[in-house]
Amino acid sequence: MLSGLIAAVLPAPLILPYLTHLGLLLPAVLLRRPAPTRACGARWRPRRPAIPHVVRRAFALAILTIVFSWSLLGLFLSLAPSLAERLGRTTSTAMGGGVVALMLVTSALAQMHAGRLAPVRAKVLGLCTMAAGLALLAGAVGARNLPLLVVAAVTAGAGQGTGFTGALAGLTVVTPAPIRGEVFSAAYVVAYFSLSVPVLGVGALAEQVGLLSAVAWFASLATMGSLGAVPVVHLAGTATEGDGDRSRDGIGDGHSPAVSGVPPTYPPHDEEGRPAGTP
Repeated sequence: MLSGLIAAVLPAPLILPYLTHLGLLLPAVLLRRPAPTRACGARWRPRRPAIPHVVRRAFALAILTIVFSWSLLGLFLSLAPSLAERLGRTTSTAMGGGVVALMLVTSALAQMHAGRLAPVRAKVLGLCTMAAGLALLAGAVGARNLPLLVVAAVTAGAGQGTGFTGALAGLTVVTPAPIRGEVFSAAYVVAYFSLSVPVLGVGALAEQVGLLSAVAWFASLATMGSLGAVPVVHLAGTATEGDGDRSRDGIGDGHSPAVSGVPPTYPPHDEEGRPAGTP
């Protein structure tokens, strides 16, 4: 929203928003804190993203939700300003920035609430809400209705935040601490591909059929995909992670690692994710 307002009312709209955000980053750089040292004295070293066998099933279930949530996020981040201009018949960058900001704020608020839910429930609720947001987006494009686009942004943001939080929480439940860094790194690699690749496809399609038609096609297909993923996530997720109410990490009662920061207790594992002592 800030970038949109700056571009709308100040000169150099392609320069000043970036300089403003660089200025806002300076306090974070100047006031940074050194990383805490490990009690065991071991040196930190980077690790490659990996998906050990012990978490592959849970990883696949998490990725199913992450792909939809980040694809939706990428669509709004990249194309919502253009959609707002088309539907509102305006060239105001503040309008487009406001739609994006509304989606992101709603997502952040949803993440705060989703931490209290069991991971499977959060993923299912997120997928259903994302499907509703995508359907509203398709309706907004079809009806050329800007207010409906705003409602779609709020609904999509709520679904994106809820589903993504549930996916990470579910992955936390089943991933042993020694390999959590590699597993979550792999999840974010897939997430960023999901953020960029689908919207590139929408852009390529827009060259052929127009922006509004391309977005309508994407929204329609993604709606069906999100709804189709719900039974898979619910049934397989319950078998893998449990129902959440009595999970070993307290997911669902506000005491999960994703909520409280208290690490779960696991038997020792090696760097490949196998129990220590496994030949």
